[in-house]
Amino acid sequence: QVGDYPDYPYVSNQSRDPYEKYDDQQLRRNYNDPLHEDDDMLNMWSPDIHDFVSDGQAFKSILYFFATVGVGSYICTYFMPEKPAAPRVYPNGLFKELGGSE
Repeated sequence: QVGDYPDYPYVSNQSRDPYEKYDDQQLRRNYNDPLHEDDDMLNMWSPDIHDFVSDGQAFKSILYFFATVGVGSYICTYFMPEKPAAPRVYPNGLFKELGGSE
């Protein structure tokens, strides 16, 4: 709260009726409408409101996604063929001389 500024409800402009006539159609505001203290977080340029998915459903969706990626990765590594060539062998310690570590 800032001084004696009124405490307006925390309602985003995105939840206002889009078919109503406003003085500023883009921001859904009328002239002399009072601004909320946190108007920068409630106007049309703020992050979108997603109230059609519950937190539990969103968590389950993310969990399903990571489980699918994990199972798919495991299947790919399980069925991945081995390298078609043998590892290169260097004679007389040349491997260490070229910067390799054993």
